[in-house]
Amino acid sequence: MFYHISSQKGLTELEPRVSTHGKPWVYALKNPAIGLIFAGRDDLGNKADDKFTKYGVTKDNIPEVFELYQGCLDEILKNKDCYIYKLEDSGFLPNQTSWSPEWVSPNKTKVIGVEYIADILKEIKKLEAERKFVIHYYKNTYEYNEFVKDIIHDLVKRYCDSGWINIALVKHYEDVIKMAVNNSIENNFRKGYENLSNEQLQEVFHRLDNDENHGRFVRKELLYFYPEETVQWINKKYQSANKK
Repeated sequence: MFYHISSQKGLTELEPRVSTHGKPWVYALKNPAIGLIFAGRDDLGNKADDKFTKYGVTKDNIPEVFELYQGCLDEILKNKDCYIYKLEDSGFLPNQTSWSPEWVSPNKTKVIGVEYIADILKEIKKLEAERKFVIHYYKNTYEYNEFVKDIIHDLVKRYCDSGWINIALVKHYEDVIKMAVNNSIENNFRKGYENLSNEQLQEVFHRLDNDENHGRFVRKELLYFYPEETVQWINKKYQSANKK
């Protein structure tokens, strides 16, 4: 059986779509447990990918996840729901991506069943108790923090090169992000942010809030020239989301 995990309700057929691998595929898993992480998201809708966790499988092929900061699983999984869709075999192929649990199909794929998960964190903790899932909880040690820093540095480099940074990274790894921005500001530099008045700066934030990404990304120039104001804007967004 093949499975696809999504926070979207009511799927009956999956269309091949171009994702990070550059080819139109439907993605599926043979073991749906690890896919539960994919459906997690923070209160602003940021997906629970490598901004928050590192995930994979153990040498015994058991799904595992690493927290990258204290309480991250609570933030992105607690009270978040998802759907486990059972799929027909539309020609799924293994070993087409760098991640071994992932299978892909170039064809439209019908949904043949669905299971609703009301709380992803509860489901993962249940699997953990059954020794079907391994959770590495965040530890405030030098070794673990260096492990996290290496992961975030690799991720941040991609964002800084594009010029757009996901605000979840700023929220949780502010010092690392600021250092990366300072070191890469000359790359893909966008002019026009250097001397904004406070009114102009607030207008920029307002436009970001109302674009198609709802302010989930920020230009690195804003962090470079207006770090305090930009962090304040991000914190207010999360505070407002937590009150809803």
